[in-house]
Amino acid sequence: MAATENPRSLPDVLGISIITYNRAPMLSQTLACLAASPFRECEIKVFDNASNDDTPSAVATARASLPGLVHVRHPRNIGGPANLLRAIELATKPYCWVLCDDDQLLLDRAGDVI
Repeated sequence: MAATENPRSLPDVLGISIITYNRAPMLSQTLACLAASPFRECEIKVFDNASNDDTPSAVATARASLPGLVHVRHPRNIGGPANLLRAIELATKPYCWVLCDDDQLLLDRAGDVI
């Protein structure tokens, strides 16, 4: 990259996909952690495998603090591996970070991901 070129910003290059099924409390914690992180402005997609708990409400609540939050809700449970593949298939950024709803994010190591 030439010295006069500006590098692309993190939201331009990183999309975050979270796979979930019936784990709204854990998903809420992960989304809150992302909202307080350097990844807040990134596109974040929640791949909901037809949860029958409060997952839609958890996503709706998190939208206030995560401007790029998208809820991809499957009409039926397609299984864990297929949900993971769907998250990868629908990635729109050059880099995709796939998380599970209960991943513990160590924000003091965020620079490693960036």
